[in-house]
Amino acid sequence: MLTRLITSHPDIYDFSFLRDEELAAALVLSGHSHSGHAGRRCFQTTYLNERYVEYFAMPKTYKLIWLFRNPSSVVRSMLYNWADFPRLELYSSCGEQLDDGTPAKQCASSSLLQACSGYNGKIKQALTLWEKLPREQILFIEYEAVIKNSEVWIPKIFSFVGLSGAGIALPGKTRSSMIIPELTEEQKMTIRASCEQSYKKARERVLS
Repeated sequence: MLTRLITSHPDIYDFSFLRDEELAAALVLSGHSHSGHAGRRCFQTTYLNERYVEYFAMPKTYKLIWLFRNPSSVVRSMLYNWADFPRLELYSSCGEQLDDGTPAKQCASSSLLQACSGYNGKIKQALTLWEKLPREQILFIEYEAVIKNSEVWIPKIFSFVGLSGAGIALPGKTRSSMIIPELTEEQKMTIRASCEQSYKKARERVLS
């Protein structure tokens, strides 16, 4: 959503020349493909995983927006929308201990705990970036807040990257015919116990 929103601005080059937007971005960002355009670009870098430290080696000319979401929605998607490999990859490369103190290595036998551990790992990465990058270079935003109050958040997002958001709206949501199960009450309780404090820390940065 966020990348499509920003690339809808006329001053940002839309390089989605392949059917898979994320693959197109990765090819350009890694130097394996060239867009042939010298303008500003916006990349989704979700899949850096453990290589997120590369942000620190880059020239400080970029702006980083970290979009996060409540753990129940993210973990539910990981359980029912993701294949096993990406969930396991996230867990093995980024997994962190749960908020209840359970070590990451003890989550290996449970898909639910793997997802919670991966969620916490991503939040920990974001908090590390928040502490080490200049405040004017990183922005935390919450998915639910942007959807609910887009008229407030769209101007903030574009102001952060030095552009006007006038006349720009959220991109239309892609509909899926796939119906995924709701979380059980037991699963919800596990997610709250495992991730709620990590989620709270991320939300505090939005208010900072």
